[in-house]
Amino acid sequence: MTTMKYLFVTLIVILAGFELAHAEDCSSPLYKGLDNRKKQIRETIEFINRHAKLIEAVPPSESEYLTKEKDDALENLNMRRLDLLLNREYYYPNELNKSIVNLNSAMKGIFVSGKLSDQALMMTDALDKATLASVAFDSYFSFDKKRKPSVLDERGFNLITASIIFSQSALKESLRCTIREMKEP
Repeated sequence: MTTMKYLFVTLIVILAGFELAHAEDCSSPLYKGLDNRKKQIRETIEFINRHAKLIEAVPPSESEYLTKEKDDALENLNMRRLDLLLNREYYYPNELNKSIVNLNSAMKGIFVSGKLSDQALMMTDALDKATLASVAFDSYFSFDKKRKPSVLDERGFNLITASIIFSQSALKESLRCTIREMKEP
């Protein structure tokens, strides 16, 4: 990773940490009140979607094949079959694209219920999906940088990294403030 990437990622972590420290008491206008949290989550989804377009699209038939084959290989504990999948051109892009779809779906589902306790549970699910998206991105990036030419340039790497970090930060702060608003029984 170049010095510029380290600086960019460091800046993102510092900014996210600053927001975390400020939002600890839920006084940040970004997270205070349900409407502000909804807006923040909606904007985070838009941010993720905008940067997810930097990842190559996977043909639908290939995506279907990869998904089914992976499920079958794992169900049958067939590591050779799984290893063959890992070497396919679209395996890592497919995994990353699926994880982003799952993260978006989880984030969109947060406010379906009007109950704060349900929203908090949905936020924990979305945080889990954000972690899985981060792992999928790390795997994708390791795969991509071996290709010549790679799909992601430094700017793309930075934008997707920022998207994932900010999604985790937005979810954590939304969860923290939702829990603070909950009345104990």
